[in-house]
Amino acid sequence: MCGISGIFNYKKSIRPLDKIVAMNNKIRHRGPDDEGYFLIDTAGEKFYSGLDSTQEIKAQHKQINSAVSGTLAFGFRRLAIIDLSSAGHQPMQDNSSRYTIIFNGEIYNYRELREDLLKKGYNFNTETDTEVVLNMYSEYGDSCFKLFNGMWAIAIWDSLEEVLTLSRDRWGIKPLCYFQDKEKIVFGSEEKQIKAYGITTTPNYDMIYRYLKMGSMVRYGEETFYNEIKVIKPGHLMKIKGGNISIEKFYDMDIANFETYKGSFESACEEYKELFTESVSLRMRSDVEVGSCLSGGLDSSAIVCSATKERTKLKTFSAYFTLSQAYDERKWMKIVNEKTGSKAHFINPKGSDVERDFRKITYFHDSPVIGSSPVTQYYVMKKAKESGVTVLLDGQGSDEITAGYNHAFYRYYADLIKQRKFEQLFSEFPEYLSKQQKGSPISKIAKVLFTLIAKESSLYNYEVKNYEVDVMKDGYYRGILAEVEDIKCGKLSNFQYNLLNNIFMQSLLHFEDRNSMAFSIESRVPFLDYKLVEFAYSLPSEYKIKGATGKRVHRIGLSDVVPEEIYNRK
Repeated sequence: MCGISGIFNYKKSIRPLDKIVAMNNKIRHRGPDDEGYFLIDTAGEKFYSGLDSTQEIKAQHKQINSAVSGTLAFGFRRLAIIDLSSAGHQPMQDNSSRYTIIFNGEIYNYRELREDLLKKGYNFNTETDTEVVLNMYSEYGDSCFKLFNGMWAIAIWDSLEEVLTLSRDRWGIKPLCYFQDKEKIVFGSEEKQIKAYGITTTPNYDMIYRYLKMGSMVRYGEETFYNEIKVIKPGHLMKIKGGNISIEKFYDMDIANFETYKGSFESACEEYKELFTESVSLRMRSDVEVGSCLSGGLDSSAIVCSATKERTKLKTFSAYFTLSQAYDERKWMKIVNEKTGSKAHFINPKGSDVERDFRKITYFHDSPVIGSSPVTQYYVMKKAKESGVTVLLDGQGSDEITAGYNHAFYRYYADLIKQRKFEQLFSEFPEYLSKQQKGSPISKIAKVLFTLIAKESSLYNYEVKNYEVDVMKDGYYRGILAEVEDIKCGKLSNFQYNLLNNIFMQSLLHFEDRNSMAFSIESRVPFLDYKLVEFAYSLPSEYKIKGATGKRVHRIGLSDVVPEEIYNRK
């Protein structure tokens, strides 16, 4: 986990590149362990050290100065996770010196990929996943990104073809933003780096207005809170050669695979558990201490219980509130910690803490922060840092992939009607009407019937109105509807597809990245392993919802992973 910075004058004009240092300094919190630079000027390629470079790197490369100029500059900040030696320094070149990389993230299956490359005759100088990425790109080109199981924001310079490639992982777990004009592209991990280059920015009032109305459901497509700064979408790559710039989608979920699973529910539960356990195991690969967030719910409890099979004496980090007994979850956390032998660490955020730190939190996020959850997460990450943990597991994604939201239910029942599964409908619908707390029975029936005939984009339009927003009359909201995709699949699957790819997940992952990196912590999210996600989307709707219960395969599949009290809690 690290931070990256880059400037590319793609018209080959020689321009000052000194701003790369200012850009890199803005993200020191993302990588305090090492610093490095790579530049191309009229004399060719050069590597430089920085003030925070290790002594070994300083001995190899002279320190970058304010007089540098050229066509390309890479800057890097390292948070050492795999191979803690100076061999993991970036920017890194392959053995042929053709490819140079800066890479933020982790490729969890790097050991398996490395073995395949060794069989093909590749040699390795380090134990890092970065060198695996370099050699994978050398072997497979852009196709390598489909083979990675992990999270990443990558920039690779091909000196032979003079092509810059930028790539972002499937779900956008790692950030990658940029500014582009007719002469250059400036990119980095955070918006503040682009501003540090000297780009004049103006507020994106569309996004600000949406934020004030809708809170966290605000990040869509390429937008940021600044008109001039964009993000590379999840699962996309950008290629720049001369004045030609192209953006390609290298990954998309196979819609034809949705709801095609033919096995029994019991088999699905077992396979779901196996994929989840494998995902946690992969995310325990680290040369530094790994801990986990713990809320006392099923998701985080399952992560902790699985993680302690890999490493004993795991540290867990939890927030609790004492406003009322209903908000104090410590009894559930205690059950998990005692079963696994984990060492508990608690924080109890106060209003005075938030008042004191709010400007700092906003700075790290490059945007306003709404609601208690992102702010609470900030203090959990702070506690983890104080306790010496560098890698932290967290539970983002389970609601999106296994139907954990209330809006999923009336889409599910519309699917049953559409599929003419009337016996199942009449068996389950009364429970939904009586037990789901939100809405009257009449309103629930109306929603199901409307869902039956409406497109997903129209449904989202209707749901946005619950925020007192008239989408059709208000031009600020055209961007929302443009991002919601109507795809040929079941209603529930269409809803889940948009949650993960186009709507809510991007906000949650933004909070996850910025809160963790504020304290130089690498956050890993096991429920967003692409194999687990694709499997979950292949399941029939009735494997996810039954009656008034959502996340069915998730709950039952992980029932013997967590303590019985956690599984049975209401």
